[in-house]
Amino acid sequence: EYMHLAAGSDLIDAGVDTGLPFAGTAPDLGCFETGLSYVASAGAPRTVLFYPNPVTETGFLRFTASTAGRCEVRLYDVTGTLVAILADRQVEPGEHTLRLDFSSIREGIFIYDIIINSERLGVGRLARTYKPL
Repeated sequence: EYMHLAAGSDLIDAGVDTGLPFAGTAPDLGCFETGLSYVASAGAPRTVLFYPNPVTETGFLRFTASTAGRCEVRLYDVTGTLVAILADRQVEPGEHTLRLDFSSIREGIFIYDIIINSERLGVGRLARTYKPL
């Protein structure tokens, strides 16, 4: 994908932790964080995928929930200020794809955080633009 790091790149997890959320052992050195995949405490791999990135008006967040519960998707600016809660709903165990509305969000770089039952499922970076690239 355009401007995304290739699998196995030495730039993945090669950045410096500046206090902002990231996936992996360190931030990636590139425009976009590589897909979020890690081992949960129960031992089952969990993956979160946001697309398209950059996003114009509508984005999709695909994830697997291991338990039923309240799912919240929070959007932060790069200073860590909460910009919006993009989703707040009940989910059942299994695969989910949430349609997220960005029409009221300004252009910029943001951090999304997906939480189920107060437990962080994943974090990632996204870019919001008004014009498709």
